[in-house]
Amino acid sequence: MRKRLAVITGSGAFKKGHFSRVQALLDYLSRTAQQDSWLKEYDMTLLVERPNEGSEWDFDDTFPAEFDVQYFGVSVGENARGKTLLKGASTISGIKSMIRETYDVSISSMMQGGLLAAIGRQIGRIGISIYDDMDYYPNFIQKHHVRRVVGQVEKIIIRSADYVSSVSNQLGQIRKKQGARNVIVVPNGANVQMFDEAYEANKKKEIDTLVLLYSGSLDPSIWGLDIILQAVKEVSGVKEVTLRVVGGGPFMSRLENYAKKLDICDSVEFIGAVDHSELPRYFQGAHAGFAIGIPGSPADEADPIKIKEYLAAGIPFIGTDIPNSRQIYNDTRFGVLCQPSVSSVVEAILTLSRRYEVLVQSAEKTRSYMEERYSWDAVFDYLFASTINKKTGIRK
Repeated sequence: MRKRLAVITGSGAFKKGHFSRVQALLDYLSRTAQQDSWLKEYDMTLLVERPNEGSEWDFDDTFPAEFDVQYFGVSVGENARGKTLLKGASTISGIKSMIRETYDVSISSMMQGGLLAAIGRQIGRIGISIYDDMDYYPNFIQKHHVRRVVGQVEKIIIRSADYVSSVSNQLGQIRKKQGARNVIVVPNGANVQMFDEAYEANKKKEIDTLVLLYSGSLDPSIWGLDIILQAVKEVSGVKEVTLRVVGGGPFMSRLENYAKKLDICDSVEFIGAVDHSELPRYFQGAHAGFAIGIPGSPADEADPIKIKEYLAAGIPFIGTDIPNSRQIYNDTRFGVLCQPSVSSVVEAILTLSRRYEVLVQSAEKTRSYMEERYSWDAVFDYLFASTINKKTGIRK
């Protein structure tokens, strides 16, 4: 009799112009299922939350054919009052999916997916439950009463899972305190080969105009875009510089207005949200990529994919001294660490510019390190080797 595996997640994993760990997982499982592997014993289902009304949700050609796709939850307006709690409560409607089917293994992510998996585990419809832990969600919520409720829901999710695979040591420590039974640190990865062309192009580049890059969420409270813009203003007084910003969302117009206020519009190019497959095009020609994580924000527990993609494209990074950035810097020395202040970022930019020719000599070694340790295949091979796949075979 064939076994059943479910991937359970929220709609946020598939926002237009946003590439997520969940998408990388689906791709990995799809390719692995086509090989002579342990997954040949499994039928795979994707249980995914319905999107909010009016949200940018791009599912065109997103789901691999190997998955039977089912939806749970109800749509909530993007601006609805109490949207966070409404979406959480609507997850309970997904219980009928659990009643219909039994799954030998579930891999859940995001709060909506984790809560549904916890329900399925409680009613005996899920065998082994893995919670793929990407963020500490209370840190994203301002209202105290909502934050408290979300924290309690997270504890339910964490304690119900057989395994919690956290993207960082910091997040893993939080989960242990919350009562997780088995915590495994499984960092984010990158599709290294996708950046082959960008890497080859970047090997030939020289510094005439210094091209700086930012890719990802534009939330200044997490990734310091306002600090980056001020630093570019300062550097532009002594050096020809261009900043390329790849990413979209509600903060973009605010940042564009700030660039106008700083009178640096000629030095900043706001690309907007692009399909993930188009990123290498915008990475070509860049001399450094920013990851200015703000201490005390969700960046503390995060494992930014952006840094790994910069390195895959042969681009040194400028990052703040937060745990995961520090680890990659210690392992590769392919970049510069700084403090989240304008003066420190300015000094980091100028230091990298001076040391650029020396830094890029280690680009090939850094990329090999990325392929070996942080390719998505390496990441998910480790995840499953540490959970359902043991040396003795498939866990029963």
